[in-house]
Amino acid sequence: TCRSLLHSGHSFAQHSSYSTLLGVRPPYIISVYVPQGDFFFFVVDIFLRLPSGAQIVLVVGGEDSGAPMELFGRTDRQLWGKSIQMLPDLDQFLADERLRHLFVQNYDLLGCDRNYMNAVRLGHGGCAAPPSGERLLGKVSPMPIGLDLHTFGEKAAKRARRSGEPLLWWSTPCRQAAEL
Repeated sequence: TCRSLLHSGHSFAQHSSYSTLLGVRPPYIISVYVPQGDFFFFVVDIFLRLPSGAQIVLVVGGEDSGAPMELFGRTDRQLWGKSIQMLPDLDQFLADERLRHLFVQNYDLLGCDRNYMNAVRLGHGGCAAPPSGERLLGKVSPMPIGLDLHTFGEKAAKRARRSGEPLLWWSTPCRQAAEL
């Protein structure tokens, strides 16, 4: 049940309640779904401010951009422009002890240049070298593109608008766990 899951030291969050993560104190392991379009803001505004000892499993998806190489500006296509300088380097991010694991859709850590947006054979600039070391590479796992993790947040927003209740009430960890 949801209650036993939450009492086991593991909890969930989603993009509508990112800032609540800053109030959670270790030793919890928190799983967070972040749409790729929110990734930059999540890392800069939330992840980098998490206390040491925090443990987070980050699930990123819902867009066509590659992850994690493209998200960190290591490809020909730049998503964040000059703002990319506010993000840590990909190697630093993966080495951060607060990041327990990173699950991504549109995995581009290895074979990044096979993406047509980065393919040298199609006239694009290619990709930078991926992080080195088994430990860093092992912290990133691909997820199927068809896995739909964003619908719950969209449903919660619609329910909140219809009912007049706060969005946070519709997106509690137990409601999210039940929906998933």
